[in-house]
Amino acid sequence: MTHNAYVLKNTLTNYLLVVLRVVQGILVTRWLFNSLGNEYYGFWSLMWTLLVYALLLDFGFSKAAQKYTATGLFNSDPDSYNRYLSAVFSLLSLMATIIASGCFIASYFLTALTRIDSPEQLAYCRLTLRVFGIGCALVFPTGIFPEILVGLRKIYLRNYVLAGTRITETLGIAVILSMGGSLLALAFFTVSLNLSTNFVMYALCRREIPSLRLRLRWDPTTLRELADFSGFIYLISICSLIIRKTDHLVLSIFAGLKAVGIYQLGGRLPDLCDNLATQYQENIAPLSAALHASNQRQNLRDLIFFAMRFSSFMAAGGISLAYIVCQDLIALLFNVHDPDVIQACRWLLINAAFTIAVRSVTDKFLMMSGRHRLLASLYIVEAVAHLLLSVLLTRRYGVVGVIFGTLIPNAALAIFILLPYIIRFVKHSPMTFLDKVYLRPAFAAALMAFTVLVARQYLTGSMPQLLQLVVVIALGGVVYCGVFLGVNPDDWQAVQEFFRQKLKIQNHPDTRTGR
Repeated sequence: MTHNAYVLKNTLTNYLLVVLRVVQGILVTRWLFNSLGNEYYGFWSLMWTLLVYALLLDFGFSKAAQKYTATGLFNSDPDSYNRYLSAVFSLLSLMATIIASGCFIASYFLTALTRIDSPEQLAYCRLTLRVFGIGCALVFPTGIFPEILVGLRKIYLRNYVLAGTRITETLGIAVILSMGGSLLALAFFTVSLNLSTNFVMYALCRREIPSLRLRLRWDPTTLRELADFSGFIYLISICSLIIRKTDHLVLSIFAGLKAVGIYQLGGRLPDLCDNLATQYQENIAPLSAALHASNQRQNLRDLIFFAMRFSSFMAAGGISLAYIVCQDLIALLFNVHDPDVIQACRWLLINAAFTIAVRSVTDKFLMMSGRHRLLASLYIVEAVAHLLLSVLLTRRYGVVGVIFGTLIPNAALAIFILLPYIIRFVKHSPMTFLDKVYLRPAFAAALMAFTVLVARQYLTGSMPQLLQLVVVIALGGVVYCGVFLGVNPDDWQAVQEFFRQKLKIQNHPDTRTGR
């Protein structure tokens, strides 16, 4: 399979996984809420929230496993590769004991954490948390196996396994709940399934890397070598957590719970846009590591330039269209007509545009191409600026203030630091880069926006709202793609060549297989 075929397969299966996650999220959330009731559903959510914070005990070492795999060290020096991965596996196993111990300790403080008064209910939740904690501890060190598959640039193999897991999990939860299953049964089932998933990925890793051998071996020297990379990745993870997870807390303290609800609803559509626009970019990290390690600088430049163009294409079209129809979409999906929610959504969409069009590529490139120190320093600056601006602006402007606390540092870093850095790296003139990466998609987005606004005016009242929304979005997509290909003739020729090759393969099957 060619390099481009791998990338295409990885990207398409990423989108498949996004669809499965959305469908599963809708179904399982409704089932659990209706079957468990408010208190047990809240406890279920609390357990998964605790797990998110426990993931910080990874310390960035799983990313080191991905990086060393992507560089092909398992081929050039299998002994060193196994030494590095065994050190990572051993450290994560040690952290797993801390997770299990932490859950046991937390189980004795459930009264304070949950305000549960009933002795029977308290004992039941305590047992559930302990089972969940032991299961998560067993799963934790096996989390390096998905990272190895990403490093091999075979993300599609990981996605096949995860797709099977999502379907199995959905069916399993449905069966458990239909049989009157309990919270304890759900916890045992989900952690067992996740452990089985990672063991399947381990089998795939062994198939792809026959020399892979993991040993429980505490090696401080190797861990210090790994820490030169993983320590900075850990800093990035903490800063990212601050940037992404403190808005709700700041709003709750300075603006009240109503503001939190407005922010939460306003962020749904931008989050969806970000998910839909950034599935290709997962390929950037392992490819950057591989090309940097093999000193293929021109190929790396070409990769980053194409990735920036693709990300800008997705951001300009997707964000512009979402900005126009967000009021109708939010009303249709959530039955919400609050102008404050619409305003929050539109500002968050602008923030998402900078993230997709710039950060979705630059961050992965810097992380895996030996520039992780620079990236960590930028994240530290962004996290500090985010906290200060959020607190200052939320006091005066409420929800919009906390959004500006995220948007201003994000946009400033993208425009004044990351873009100039990338332009110098790819060795294009600033005008050529800006023209091909941003101006042409912006022109196509402007014509699309004009077409969509005219169509909405013409179609309003002539058909049901859902049908009107579908027609407007489809029309916008067609106009945007058509104009974009019109101003990029090289891309139009590449699209034609792609379909020409596909038709040739279908019309001339391989005669050696007897077809």
